[in-house]
Amino acid sequence: LSLILNHTEKPVFNLKTQVYNRNSSITLHGFKPKHVYRFYCVRVSDHGLYSHSIDITCVDTPLLDVEIDLNESNVDKKISYGSISVHDISIYTIPRSSVIIELSRDGISLANDKRFEILSTNNQENQYLEYVLKIHNVTFEDEKDLKITVKSSLLEKTEIIKLAIIGDPVGQFSFTTEQEFSVIPWRDENNLNIYSYGVSEYDSYCIVCTIRHRSNIQQPLNVYIQYSTCSIDDCLSNLIDKTCQISSGTTLMNTISNPINNYQTQFVSNDSHKLTASSIGHQYLCCYQENGLINIAKGITILSRNHNMFYVNRPEFSLVKGDILTYSCEGHQLIYNNLQIIYNDGYSTYERTYFDKEWHLKGTNQVKHVDISWNSTIKYQYIRIMKIEVKTSPLGMIDNNKYFQCIGLSKQPNIIPNVNDTYFINIDDPLPLQFKNYLQTVSHLNRKTGDNVEFDCKFDGRPKPKLSWFKGKVPLNNQDSTLKFADNNESITINRLQASDTGYYTCELNNGHDITLRRSFDLRVQGTNTYSKFGRLTGIFVLISSVIVLIMLILLITVGTKYFQMKRIVKKSIFSEHQSTGPVDKSQSAMSQLTRIPLPDNFASTHQIRTLLGYLNGDDLPETSDDFKELGRGQFGVVYQVRLPEVGLVAAKTLPDTIRQTKHGRNKGKKNHDLEENEGMISNHEIRKKKAAEMLIDEIKVMNKAGKHVNIVALKKVAYPETRFKLLFHGGPIRDEDSFYLMELCGRGSLENLLKNFPKSSSNSSQEKLSLYETLSKQPQLLTTVHEAYERCILTVDDLKLAAYQVARGVDYLNRRQIVHCDIAARNVLVDARYIMKICDFGLATWTTYKNYREQFIQNHSVQLEKKNVCIRS
Repeated sequence: LSLILNHTEKPVFNLKTQVYNRNSSITLHGFKPKHVYRFYCVRVSDHGLYSHSIDITCVDTPLLDVEIDLNESNVDKKISYGSISVHDISIYTIPRSSVIIELSRDGISLANDKRFEILSTNNQENQYLEYVLKIHNVTFEDEKDLKITVKSSLLEKTEIIKLAIIGDPVGQFSFTTEQEFSVIPWRDENNLNIYSYGVSEYDSYCIVCTIRHRSNIQQPLNVYIQYSTCSIDDCLSNLIDKTCQISSGTTLMNTISNPINNYQTQFVSNDSHKLTASSIGHQYLCCYQENGLINIAKGITILSRNHNMFYVNRPEFSLVKGDILTYSCEGHQLIYNNLQIIYNDGYSTYERTYFDKEWHLKGTNQVKHVDISWNSTIKYQYIRIMKIEVKTSPLGMIDNNKYFQCIGLSKQPNIIPNVNDTYFINIDDPLPLQFKNYLQTVSHLNRKTGDNVEFDCKFDGRPKPKLSWFKGKVPLNNQDSTLKFADNNESITINRLQASDTGYYTCELNNGHDITLRRSFDLRVQGTNTYSKFGRLTGIFVLISSVIVLIMLILLITVGTKYFQMKRIVKKSIFSEHQSTGPVDKSQSAMSQLTRIPLPDNFASTHQIRTLLGYLNGDDLPETSDDFKELGRGQFGVVYQVRLPEVGLVAAKTLPDTIRQTKHGRNKGKKNHDLEENEGMISNHEIRKKKAAEMLIDEIKVMNKAGKHVNIVALKKVAYPETRFKLLFHGGPIRDEDSFYLMELCGRGSLENLLKNFPKSSSNSSQEKLSLYETLSKQPQLLTTVHEAYERCILTVDDLKLAAYQVARGVDYLNRRQIVHCDIAARNVLVDARYIMKICDFGLATWTTYKNYREQFIQNHSVQLEKKNVCIRS
């Protein structure tokens, strides 16, 4: 074998285990197929010699081996219906590779079926992989072939799983009307298979028993439905103990078999049932006969005024000051063995059950006096009904947000859950009920066919009334597609009237306090000339369309004119001169090609530009001093810390104030020599502005070319004169003088300040204080500000080496991007919140003419850079 690499790392101390670790690795070449190689790892120390060996077999073909076995938790290789089936999957791959496991049945993927779960039990990176497949809630459908496909990087293999499901058929009961019978979906929510069902008196219903079974049945299922009656008070308790043994008083129902698929069959009763006696309920058992009688489903029907058997009587209208609130609830003792009232008076919450004598503070036995009238009764009308009624004293505005809650406590909460209702008290000042517009009590309306008409019954008043509409004596409702009801039914609109719409329409308002208000509309619909109406509509449509087209044309001309004016302004900009004018000519020097490089297009938003310029021009004031402050200035620009929308705190570099704010103009009253002097100042200012703008442009292009690196200050946004459509509505493009760019903010200042302000290390201080980066690694929360760093830490030689290393990484990255900074100094290295060094200030940066420094140095024994003229005539 040929040794390619032999590498041993330095020992590393683990703080948790208090042990030194050392890693060694070798890279070899020249393995031959069908050979076995043995390697020894030997460690020699003061405590003796330790070795470990491993055999590696080299093969000439890839391999993928898959084995699937039932887990030990599955006894006798059989799975019970509804249980969990667990399978162990062992996979061996050559070469070592990650694998993908796919499940499918009948060509359909089971990736989204939550019953199937694949878990990895061996997370080591080796050639032997172990997984566990869990199939939850096993059904008879799972006896069908389950296809498991395993894919490695080179091979694919498929295995088939066939489960043997044990257990008897499983059933569920459903009750449905004769008219709406359809295939009823399977329900697995209740494992007891006992479902309560209430029907109104004389309601007709059918019985449906749905069976889940195996697909390979050789003969029809021996399933039948047993029917009996029960006393309404004892129906539920008797059903729990009911079995399929035939006895007196039971009847076998005739059913029709309705196969749904190979695994489900529905048995529907031929005859419908109807409850006609208020004291009698109906019980049903779905039975399966095979080696004895087996209950597979139970069901019950019970007589009720509604299907919930829990009723609440609330106030019909909203409440006003002075009203007395009456709130009551009822519960059938067949289902609910107690009722509980909860009352909250805005300060405390009280509770009282049907059998309690007094109110109690909720959750305690502490008796409390509550100013609420209480009345509890029981009705004995075949079904015992508990009723609780509470009344308040006259209500006032202070009673707002109080509430009552009634809870029905179920006898069998695991079968039928508790039920509750909550009523919140909202009080308004009373307002007399009246119509908003003063029309006649009866309005006579004559309309033509095809017209539209509106009946207006808008009102004012509290409590809010119940509004009803009638045509003659027939109530109207919003189910009628020819009628359009407004909010709160305050008006009705009938579109495209027909002769059949003729009639007497009435609205009726009743709020339980004021007298009932009525307003009627006597509508008469007459025929009309359809063609003349169509002509008028066509003329109106043409007129409106013409006006809209004219307005759009004027807007288009106005916007287009402003857009081309903005385009001319931008074209005269200094930034426009430095935009890309063609492809880069690689035969020319790098700096001469700078104008061919496009400016970045990651523009700052309009909101960000207006915020920064508002601070610079003094039009707006920042909320806090940290939102806008100067960080530093030089001959070519000023850097500010500013908080802007969407980007937060950033650093912004702008042109100097002397260039941004200087304004020159002609004064006709001045003498000739003054005019010449003024013109000279203008010319000098324009030259300085152009040179400073070009410096800013070059800096933006260099930073954009540099891109993102952890040790380089990143360019975030730019702003310069540009042609953008949305600027038409925000004052047009900005001036050359107002151009700027945004970069990431380094809040710890420069490396120069850091070196000046940090205390020097000494023997005494080094024992008390940790180094800067050691503190960052152990207790970063202690260095939230730079002053805390000065107080708690010292700069050691290792810290300085790490800082220098970060700067060197940034310089090396710039070298690989063909960029030379030309001004690397501690003042041009910024420190961010995590004390990471970042190179900034690319005002003097230039490009190399070669790909990197090393290539130049090897060829010429020197490095050639493009010179950059930074002189500005003052």
